[in-house]
Amino acid sequence: CPLSKGLKRKQGVLKFDKFKKVYAEINPTYLNLTGIGEPLLNPDLFKIIDYAQKKGAIVKLDTNATLLDEKNIKKLLEVTPRIISVSIDGTNKKIYEKIRKGAKFEIVVKNLKNLIKQRNETGSKTKIHVNFVFQKANIAETVKFIKTVDSWGVDSINGDIALPLGANKNLDSLKIDKKLLEKVRTELENIKTRASLNIEHIMDFLKNKKFQRSRKKVCFYPWYYPSITWDGNLVPCCYICDNEI
Repeated sequence: CPLSKGLKRKQGVLKFDKFKKVYAEINPTYLNLTGIGEPLLNPDLFKIIDYAQKKGAIVKLDTNATLLDEKNIKKLLEVTPRIISVSIDGTNKKIYEKIRKGAKFEIVVKNLKNLIKQRNETGSKTKIHVNFVFQKANIAETVKFIKTVDSWGVDSINGDIALPLGANKNLDSLKIDKKLLEKVRTELENIKTRASLNIEHIMDFLKNKKFQRSRKKVCFYPWYYPSITWDGNLVPCCYICDNEI
């Protein structure tokens, strides 16, 4: 996250009135509430989700789950986003807390398990996903991670690779040993999970021979995943974190 490395642009939260104005201009089919920060810090978040859901958008919320306490879980399940995606980069406390600085592993796991429990008890249609950011520090425990998270009862496990963002170049974290990567890919072929658990995305991602993304390719994100910052700027995607474009 570039926040810890000195984000240059002004920081703030998206107000409900500004959200409604932007929503009316775009009328999105799919809305991902995410960005360079934690959405649960925004006091207007639940009004934003409720408004978009009632307008017919498919709403996905990305959270690091540090603030996903009983109160926020109750509020979230009342406004029923289609997907809640929780970012967890390992089931090893030491590795997780090294990557997610400031977060407490036990609290995040407790919050996620409680979210799953409450979702199941209330009969909510909200899908619960987990997102795993691959990097040198955690790639070796991919299979263990999938098996562990599977036992918690999530609906999908997705993966991505650490990217250079702003002043945070992440260069060391991207130096993943090729032999280790091949080993993980092979282990994934034989993994056994619940039939209902979707890990297709993570398997396709790791089996892709172009795992290390090429900067020479034309990027499709501006047409697929444009991002609007809290203060109303349009950028090609959230990876353009400092409003460079």
